[in-house]
Amino acid sequence: MISRNGWMALILAVVFLAVGASAEAATIDAANCMLSSVQSAVNSASNGDIVRIPNGSCTWSSPVTITNKSITLKGNGVYAVDANHADRGTWPLTITLAGNTGVSISGQTGQVIRVTGIHFTGPSTGYWGPGGDSGSVTVRDTNRSNSWRIDNCRFSPTGLASAAMHIKYGYGVIDHCYFTTADCDGIFVRVSRYGPSGVGAESFTDPVGFGTSSFVFFENNVFRRTCTIPNSSPEAIDTQGGGRWVARYCYFYDSFLFTHGSESGDPERGGYAIEIYNNIFYWHLPADRYHTAFYLRGGTTLVYNNSFTNFGAMCRTWVRRAEEPMRTFGLCDGTRPWDGNTSPTGYPCLDQVGRGRASGSSLSAVQPQESYPARFWSNTLVNVEGPLWHNNPSYTVEGRDYFYSADASARLPGYTPFTYPHPLTGGGSPTAVAPPLHLHVEGIVQ
Repeated sequence: MISRNGWMALILAVVFLAVGASAEAATIDAANCMLSSVQSAVNSASNGDIVRIPNGSCTWSSPVTITNKSITLKGNGVYAVDANHADRGTWPLTITLAGNTGVSISGQTGQVIRVTGIHFTGPSTGYWGPGGDSGSVTVRDTNRSNSWRIDNCRFSPTGLASAAMHIKYGYGVIDHCYFTTADCDGIFVRVSRYGPSGVGAESFTDPVGFGTSSFVFFENNVFRRTCTIPNSSPEAIDTQGGGRWVARYCYFYDSFLFTHGSESGDPERGGYAIEIYNNIFYWHLPADRYHTAFYLRGGTTLVYNNSFTNFGAMCRTWVRRAEEPMRTFGLCDGTRPWDGNTSPTGYPCLDQVGRGRASGSSLSAVQPQESYPARFWSNTLVNVEGPLWHNNPSYTVEGRDYFYSADASARLPGYTPFTYPHPLTGGGSPTAVAPPLHLHVEGIVQ
């Protein structure tokens, strides 16, 4: 895991190398926006080069692949929103997907890859695609060591259960992107499958690492769904397989966040570590009380300084294996060696809410798994029935598995959030997302 000082040293080294190589870096213009032309330009690019795609509308039946190159793939799109978070961006380049993936990124240690200025649309099959790896942009990095930035893009997937991105390994930042769809059952971004095993076991042997760079960062994005079907499942960010991410200064409209436990994989592990702060969550159907803004089934989290409006609860927790025998891991009932089994109920279950670092990556060595309670503090709730709902409260006990406070008393001692804006964005003055015109938001850091 890269420390804060180590991260800054890496950034300085990248800047130094970029300056030293600036005379050799080139801008390569693709002949047009067709797949073959763009891939040809990417193939001819060297580290540090910019591949520029001209304006237009093209359909890609397979992905443009960027493998082991520190390059920028650039359209001329620019993100912008008004005070009500409506899209006011400029999108002169539109790529329609005829396959499952638009851009596939795979890097090595020390590389920085960027995708910017492109509008992606079309029926990506998302997490229901082959291997669950589909999306307009996919990132794969078995070493969890390369850096990437996806910014100033628009994603408007159209297919059933479609996905905008799948982050499979790797740490980086997604900023100033606009996600929108009428699909009621898709996932905008899925973060999962960390480590060479593809199940996330390696991620759980790392420290939780709150406040460090070892996360996927979502900054200054809008996630907006236009689905009007009650009790639907419109997810903005979904995670399992040791996934780690931070959502900050984003706006979520009719979309919620989801972290799986060890129940959902076969044998993929649960989500690991999540930070959610300085965001706005708004549900436009007050009568639809099914929804919570965050569905937490596994791992640990810090949730603070957010605004939630028109939800049944801010967060719902569920240790699903306590109730149902799920795939590889079975029922958490005191008989499975990968569970903590400190009581006849099997508690604490593998990767359940409030669990952190594991003792090893193999199931025979995973226990004991450290206690790392989830924490919720200083959030603003407007027309929300209650802060937390628990499907099985005997497995998620306050003061043991989580801490909650309306003020800052539940804050994690010693915690400091990672640098904002993220160093990969090039810096700038921190700017919070503007609240909707009809809502006065308190408690958001400006």
